[in-house]
Amino acid sequence: MIRGDKVTVREETAGRQTATALGEPATFRQKRDGIDEYIEGRGQRMDYDSQTQILQLRDNAEVKRGEDWVRGQFIEYNGVNGTYRAVGESQQSEGATAGGGGRVKAVIQPRKATADTPSR
Repeated sequence: MIRGDKVTVREETAGRQTATALGEPATFRQKRDGIDEYIEGRGQRMDYDSQTQILQLRDNAEVKRGEDWVRGQFIEYNGVNGTYRAVGESQQSEGATAGGGGRVKAVIQPRKATADTPSR
C-alpha cells in the first residue's frame, strides 16, 4: 500500500506499472510473505517499479521492519529479497541529493535464538 498527497500511477502496454507518490510524508506498508511482519516507510517522495519491485524513498526517508529501522536522505527497498540500502546527504548515489553532511542512522535488533542456534 502506498499513500501520499499526490500519487501518479502509470501502466505500460506490457503490464509494467510505476508509481510516484509525493507527500508530507508519503508512506508505504507491505506485509512480508510467510510471517506476521510488516515493512513500513516514509519519505517526501517515493518511486515504485512493479517489474523490479524496487521502492525508492527520498528526502527524510525511513524504513521500519519490526523493531529495526533505518533513516537517511535516500533509501532503496527491494521488495523481492526484503533488503534495503540507505544513503546520507553527503554521500553521492544514484538519485540521492548531495550536500548538508547528513548521516544514515539505523537500529538493528539482535535476532532471537532458535533451537538450532547455539547460545553463547
